[in-house]
Amino acid sequence: MSSSIQERLEEELAKIDPAVLRYFDELLAESVPAARKVVQNVLDEPISEETQARVEKPLLQKPFEPRAPPR
Repeated sequence: MSSSIQERLEEELAKIDPAVLRYFDELLAESVPAARKVVQNVLDEPISEETQARVEKPLLQKPFEPRAPPR
């Protein structure tokens, strides 16, 4: 895994409540299908406004395209 992806993952995991992370660890130890169901439920939740705003920002600027002035 590249270091930038790992850093991003660590940032996101830091935002999660430690009790939730312990729950995921226990769930994975007990049953992988149950863990998949929990993860799917999390993925089905609405995206927060903060995350949505970050996603909607363009990653790269578009090149400037000059246009003729309106007549």
